[in-house]
Amino acid sequence: MLRTIWNRQSTYRTQLKVLLAASLISIIPVIVLGFITYFIASSSIMQGISKTNKETMRQVQERIDKLLVTNDKIVLQQAFNPTLTDFLKEPDPLDNIQSLKNVTTILNTMEMLIDNVDSVYLYMNRQQLAINPSQGIVEAPKLGAELLQRINESKEPFFWYEHNTTRSELNGGSHVITLVRRLPVSSDQALGYLIINLNEQAIFNVFGSLYAGTNGEMLILTPSGSVLSDWHKPLNRELLSHHSIRDLMASDIPESSDKIKINGDSMLVSSLESDYNGWRYVSILSLRELTKPIQSIKYTTTIICLALILMGLFASILLSKRLFRIISGIAESIRVIGKFNPTSQRKMDEFGLIHYYVETIRSENDELENQIKESMPLLRANFIQRLLTEPFRSGEFYEKLNYYQIPVKCPFYTVLCIELDNLRGQSEQDVNLFFYGAINIVKEIISHYTNGMVVRMQSDQIAVVINYGLESDEPSLLQAEIFRISEEIRTLIEQVLKVTATIGVGHSYLGLENIQRSYKEAVEALKYQLLEGTGTVLFIEQVNPEATTLTYPVEQEQSVLTNLRLGNIEQASSAVDDFAVSLKMKGSLTTDHVRQSFVQLVAATMRTLYELDPKEGPTLFEENVYQTVNGFKTMEHVVQWLKKVMFPTIITHIRHLRSERNSLIADKVLRYIHEHYDEDLSQPFLAEMVMMPVSHFSSIFKQEVGVTFTDYVIAFRIDKAKELLAQTDLKVTDIADRLRYNNSQNFIRAFKRLTGVTPGEYRSKHVKTLQQ
Repeated sequence: MLRTIWNRQSTYRTQLKVLLAASLISIIPVIVLGFITYFIASSSIMQGISKTNKETMRQVQERIDKLLVTNDKIVLQQAFNPTLTDFLKEPDPLDNIQSLKNVTTILNTMEMLIDNVDSVYLYMNRQQLAINPSQGIVEAPKLGAELLQRINESKEPFFWYEHNTTRSELNGGSHVITLVRRLPVSSDQALGYLIINLNEQAIFNVFGSLYAGTNGEMLILTPSGSVLSDWHKPLNRELLSHHSIRDLMASDIPESSDKIKINGDSMLVSSLESDYNGWRYVSILSLRELTKPIQSIKYTTTIICLALILMGLFASILLSKRLFRIISGIAESIRVIGKFNPTSQRKMDEFGLIHYYVETIRSENDELENQIKESMPLLRANFIQRLLTEPFRSGEFYEKLNYYQIPVKCPFYTVLCIELDNLRGQSEQDVNLFFYGAINIVKEIISHYTNGMVVRMQSDQIAVVINYGLESDEPSLLQAEIFRISEEIRTLIEQVLKVTATIGVGHSYLGLENIQRSYKEAVEALKYQLLEGTGTVLFIEQVNPEATTLTYPVEQEQSVLTNLRLGNIEQASSAVDDFAVSLKMKGSLTTDHVRQSFVQLVAATMRTLYELDPKEGPTLFEENVYQTVNGFKTMEHVVQWLKKVMFPTIITHIRHLRSERNSLIADKVLRYIHEHYDEDLSQPFLAEMVMMPVSHFSSIFKQEVGVTFTDYVIAFRIDKAKELLAQTDLKVTDIADRLRYNNSQNFIRAFKRLTGVTPGEYRSKHVKTLQQ
């Protein structure tokens, strides 16, 4: 009896355990699934928001930079106008009324060409006066004491100047954004300056157009310490005083994103630095507004989880007996088969079986970890790429290096950027083999000296992070060692792979915090292939000049254009060689200045082509010639393209146009001669009729007709004389008078010289022939 009661109680306890287990099994997965769903969705949305915001800010930066660069190019083009330089060189420019009118016209033209311009001034140094199309003559103090001081102190060919007109108000006042360019452009001695004041609201309208529908705000932090903001929106002063904004002002990290709190409201602050002028564009967006979709997901997930929990509890109560029977049957089957016997000391209950299945899941997790280990090389390479290009929080570097099993043994870091030259035309397989071989060569060389990481970047460049040195080492000596290693890498790649390699070398820095800076310097050094050529090692400190004076070979450009108009391919090619040599001889240069000079030469060439042929000239080149020029890596490649592709195409087209035009001119002149042979005809008269110099007219006429103008007129008139002699009874003197001869003797001599007989003899012979 007691045994029966005990067995029943044991059964009830077991059933209660099964009921509780079933309830937990039904509730816990729902709760876990709900939380996982919420966090995955919110994390995905936040990543999407952050990525979208980065892309949008990059578009903002690119559009604003494009706006400023376009305006700068318009100003630069006008700055080369000799009218401005000649005006400034006059002892007293204001006395020359015609020159003053011409200058005012140029300034008016600039105001029409430049988008969002407020005013344009020509400032004259010696006279301390400025000219404005609408205000006329303006005294220098009206331009602003700070601007004049900046002009007097600056030695740069141009600069951007910005400040707030009302210093007590960062917002609500007016910002002045000014472009100042020295005149003459190609001289160190300034005679004057072009001053262009831009409407800053156009810059903030770019942000507004891309962030339409949000309450976002943009700040512009300038290198001079100014803070520009949209005066149409109220500025949050607590935001401006926040330490994150102050840190951005002093930061040299090109791109960053952070979350801050202002008055309890979370804000997403993203910044991006412009390579063009150093301005830092900062977007401030409310996370509350951006994360509205997450809140709806949260509430929806909570409601669904509660409903599933209630359904699970109800189902577990109904099915606990059946679940008990199922578990008991499974346990009994396992015991009978004997495949599982974790302990020989006691029998295993139902929860022991559950423990068994948990262990099975753990073994599957171990298998997953093994798969992650097998994928570690690919994950490590991806991390190195992000390490060089994306910002990390302070202290996060070493944690990730430890996870990706990247050893850190030395304090100094230097980044090399390797580019394999002349791989165009190779198959994709061959290109991959070249990169594979180069990476193995780099790893082999570095392993002999120190530690390093090598990875192929998405830009088809090989990035090398070298970790070496001691804290007591002299950085200059370490840099010399890096240069020696780089030369060894370049030489071995050329010997083994039979291709040249160009290597950019950044500075050596202590600690990982500046590794992105070293990478950026290495990439920047590679750009100087344009000046130094390929197959070299380029150290950023050697190729990047401290001071740059923008010079432009105006005389060589004019020689190129003149010879293109004349169709002289050899002289045009020689002139472009002189253009390149002149650029190299003009002091310190940057790649941007060289590219800008060649783009300007191409623009002048295309303008000449359009002037000669407005109809077909714009469609002569199917490719975008400006993109083609910017795509070349060396100055030699640009020059060869101009000499072998662009110039021959233009000259062939010009010669074809000239041939067609000369043929039309010759036809017009011949038609006039045939219709007016009995009038006075002279070369000056006909040359003026076709709007051409007499000497040029004479040359073209002989080239197209085969004889000189005079010989042709004489021959045609003699042919007409033959008709008159054979078909009419006119006297020889009358015929000579009709054909504009001064006297009959001159006519008779000319007739006999061309026909071999006199007019009388010709008439007698042909009259008899007609009678017969």
